[in-house]
Amino acid sequence: MRYSSSHMIYVFLIFIACANQQQGNEKSIVPQTDSSGEEIFHIDPRKFEDNELNLTYFASNISYISLSNKIKLGHILTIKLTKEAIYIVSDASSGGEGNGLETLVRFDKNGQNPVQIGAIGKGPHEYLSCRYFVVDEKHDRIYINGKVNSVLVFNTKGNYIRDFKFEYTGQRFSQMELLGNKYLFMGIKGLGANVEYLWTITDTLGHNVSQKRNII
Repeated sequence: MRYSSSHMIYVFLIFIACANQQQGNEKSIVPQTDSSGEEIFHIDPRKFEDNELNLTYFASNISYISLSNKIKLGHILTIKLTKEAIYIVSDASSGGEGNGLETLVRFDKNGQNPVQIGAIGKGPHEYLSCRYFVVDEKHDRIYINGKVNSVLVFNTKGNYIRDFKFEYTGQRFSQMELLGNKYLFMGIKGLGANVEYLWTITDTLGHNVSQKRNII
């Protein structure tokens, strides 16, 4: 796995979305050439054959990183790659939120020197979940939407920095992204008319910048 592996995954999904819709006895992987001379592979998962799909279709060189076992990982929930590190959220029990086993761990880019970021719990510096998080390594900050209506901030060594709440209490988030190292984008969790807003954008101190009202 290289650090561009996330790009490989996106490319793979695009290939599947553009799969050849023609029926017949064609192979599931059909190479073609576009106007610029680049080779494009159309993939039809319905026609897969044993040992037909190889990783070499997507990358000329693939390497694997062995993660340090100094911190035990359980069921992998989330993986994020940056230029400097590998972030993994795992749950050793495969249970629900608040069981004390879901953790966010930072490895260096070689898979070594693991550091646990914060801890799950109900204490003032703890979170109930860490699946939705973003990393700003330029400013040594990790933002975790770990409680209802709250974001907790840690540094990349796992130390608690601060937290902040939002003006509209009770809202839950299903997505979190960092915009230009200055803003946090959060998609609201909810269906239909049950939510007042669809998403919100704040600065990294929690001050509201923009919101999209739900018109349903």
